[in-house]
Amino acid sequence: MNKFDRFFLKTYLYGFFFVIGLGIVFNYCGLDDMRNAVSPLRQVNNVGGFVFASWMLMTMYLSLKLIFSGSFRDAVLSRITFLKERDEREKLFSGQAAKTTFMLTLAVLFFLLSLSCFEVSVYRVPPEKAINGKTGVLTLGVRLELLKDRSAPAPETFRRDIFSHTDLPISSTALILLLIGWQIASYNLCMRRFGIRS
Repeated sequence: MNKFDRFFLKTYLYGFFFVIGLGIVFNYCGLDDMRNAVSPLRQVNNVGGFVFASWMLMTMYLSLKLIFSGSFRDAVLSRITFLKERDEREKLFSGQAAKTTFMLTLAVLFFLLSLSCFEVSVYRVPPEKAINGKTGVLTLGVRLELLKDRSAPAPETFRRDIFSHTDLPISSTALILLLIGWQIASYNLCMRRFGIRS
């Protein structure tokens, strides 16, 4: 890793805490205070906008650098994942842990795909809408959407939901963070397990 990339990475990491601090300040301050010409928060808002924009550009640069530069990726991600390959034995364990982590992550992704595709609803309908005298209804469905559909279907007003599952209960941001944490944790647990077994 060259000096520019090292400086850029340190600036990005220290800037992260500054961005979090600004986010907390902006969360507790009203928009009217920030738009007021005489308020000192207006200057903080102006500086904050510049900081957020700079941090976003640094994020994009570092993300692309991680994708396309093998040496940068090895230098940065090995520190984040606590990867240490000091001898041939640790390289062997690292390869086994990477394979196990890949398989586990693939299994988790298949599970999440099935959860996101399946739709299950249990609900009751009024007696006049009953089918063969039964007011309890169970519906099963499969939905495959490759693009996000912003228009939600209109709910049926006559039904009373008991249980309904139509999508993953967490946001895409939370899911990506969980998968990153899963990758790091499962790799390190596998390395520890292989090390104990040896």
